[in-house]
Amino acid sequence: MSDRIVTPYSRSTAFHATIDMANLPPDLGTGCPVRVKVYRVDQNTGNYYSTPGNTDPAKAQLQQVDERTVVPDKGYTYRADLQPNAIYLILLSRA
Repeated sequence: MSDRIVTPYSRSTAFHATIDMANLPPDLGTGCPVRVKVYRVDQNTGNYYSTPGNTDPAKAQLQQVDERTVVPDKGYTYRADLQPNAIYLILLSRA
């Protein structure tokens, strides 16, 4: 499920997205603490070209934007604001 939003810095459409990760493997399933690490690449985060006219190699690194520990119940849901041309990497591991 997602809701459209119009970003203030462009006329492109962004989305409030709900990412549903169902049917997790048993070692990440019900009752087990799971570490969630989230990385994002968009126009400002993890983007070599985020500063026009001044490329910065330090900004080219994948940047973590969220980390939490959860106890999923057969699945896990993550809510993200997907700006135009943004991608998320969500890693789940045993805590």
